[in-house]
Amino acid sequence: MFTWFGNQKTATKLMAGFAMMGVLIVAITGVCLYNAANLRDNTDNIQNVQLKPLMLITRTRGLIHQMRAQTITAILTASAADREVALGKVRDLNKQVDETRESFAKTIRAEVVQQSYDKFVKAYDDYRAYRDNVIFKSLQEGKQAEALALLKSEGAVKFSASIEAINDVVETKTKISQKKYDESVETFMNTKMIMLISSAAAIALGLLFGWLLARFIAKNLANVIEAAQELGRGNLKARSSVTAQDEVGTLAQAFNEMGEKIQGASTKSQELVCTLNN
Repeated sequence: MFTWFGNQKTATKLMAGFAMMGVLIVAITGVCLYNAANLRDNTDNIQNVQLKPLMLITRTRGLIHQMRAQTITAILTASAADREVALGKVRDLNKQVDETRESFAKTIRAEVVQQSYDKFVKAYDDYRAYRDNVIFKSLQEGKQAEALALLKSEGAVKFSASIEAINDVVETKTKISQKKYDESVETFMNTKMIMLISSAAAIALGLLFGWLLARFIAKNLANVIEAAQELGRGNLKARSSVTAQDEVGTLAQAFNEMGEKIQGASTKSQELVCTLNN
């Protein structure tokens, strides 16, 4: 391989070296762009698919807790006016829960999130139906003590089930977000490692290319120069030993031919002088 490289023209050697460096740069750029795209996608996923929906579902959970508090207020208050205010707040919070959970449902992409969300919807709807049709019915009939008992027993069980279900949705989204974050960190570390390895490879390739140029151009050129200096000092037998077929090799061959002619002319001159002297 080195012999083949040494026989190439100087322009070819230079172009080959720059081409190798170019290919390496293109490869590094391609990998970095690919990893950058992954980082962009993960960042977008964390922000728009995980974080924003997570805020929606946690807001939904907060609204459910507020409804629970207003339900307790409506049952415990002795004032009919205050009770109606509390029940009005419950109705308003119901609408807000429906809006936020519907907004959240539109963001779902992962099957595991959909399954977790469906369990929450079932548990929450069950709790709300029991509260509205059983607990509030007793309250409207003036049976506050009965309504409170229902709230503390079956109502508490159903409320806890809905909260556990929505907590599971939050946990599922949090785990996915953490996974995306971990993937982004891994991508960053891989890109960093690739950059370090590629930089080391580029330095090694540059040194190798420089060494090859020194070997096949500078070294051979020095050989021709040394032979020319010997010829200049009167050593008519001085010849270059370069055998490469590049420009330096052509120069060496021309020099050797010139040396042969000079030596031949010198020999003939000496022979002519000897003939004239005789």
